[in-house]
Amino acid sequence: MPKLLVPINLAATLLPIALLTLTTICVAAPDTTAQAAPDTKTAEPQPAPAGTWETIFEDDFNGATIDTKKWNISAYGRDNAQFVPANIWQADGNLVIKTQKETFEKYNYTSGGIESKGKMFVHPDNYGGKVRFEVRAKLPKGKGIWPAFWTLQNEGGWPPEIDIYETLGINSRIYMTYHWKDVDDGKHKQNGNAWTPDWDYSQDFHNYAVVWTKDSLQWEVDGTVRKTLTDPAILAQLKDQYFIIYTQLGGWDGNWPGDDAVLPAYTYVDWFRASKWVPTPPATK
Repeated sequence: MPKLLVPINLAATLLPIALLTLTTICVAAPDTTAQAAPDTKTAEPQPAPAGTWETIFEDDFNGATIDTKKWNISAYGRDNAQFVPANIWQADGNLVIKTQKETFEKYNYTSGGIESKGKMFVHPDNYGGKVRFEVRAKLPKGKGIWPAFWTLQNEGGWPPEIDIYETLGINSRIYMTYHWKDVDDGKHKQNGNAWTPDWDYSQDFHNYAVVWTKDSLQWEVDGTVRKTLTDPAILAQLKDQYFIIYTQLGGWDGNWPGDDAVLPAYTYVDWFRASKWVPTPPATK
């Protein structure tokens, strides 16, 4: 039989198709936008909080003698050397420590040191939450030499301890360490790093510092951060800290026994400073 031809209303037929297509497009478009790749542009670095370091304690070692209102002169035996007052003095604007082969009681070597217990000590809680201690020093080299700038509790007891710098005469490393007591078993723990500069610390003066807040310790050499420790739980053991500057004989990593041929050796300290951070007040409108 022949097929019947039925008239078609073209407009009526196309309109639903167009509306369906338009509806599909309008629904699909938001999904496509939602699946677009996230913006991965790197955030611009934020400027450091504005402020200044304000001096709490300082010593430029410019006088004829060591200022005993600030420092106690060490006079005891430790490790491999006896500290004697005759081996530490001030000259040409520097603190000078002499380490030498010399018999003193049971020791075959003598050296020198100073410490500020009961005289100069700091804690960030007492100075706005952030303190810094720093020396500018030229350190000796040679097998057996072991200079250090470090801190201990003013109230006594050990650990904790902050070693701003230690060096061993057999290498060019600068050791930066925090010592504390394990919160569970009470045993000694330590967290340390050794950084090797591309310069010789025995040839010129360099700045060695620690910035201390309740949450962190930050070690700096010549103003550049070389180590950071962030652990409020173990740093809470730190009470008021006093300062120690000395040169010992001994150490680790094969630094002892030493080489007598490098003696006498001299440590030079240009200045010492302890400071607090004072934020810049916000600008008033």
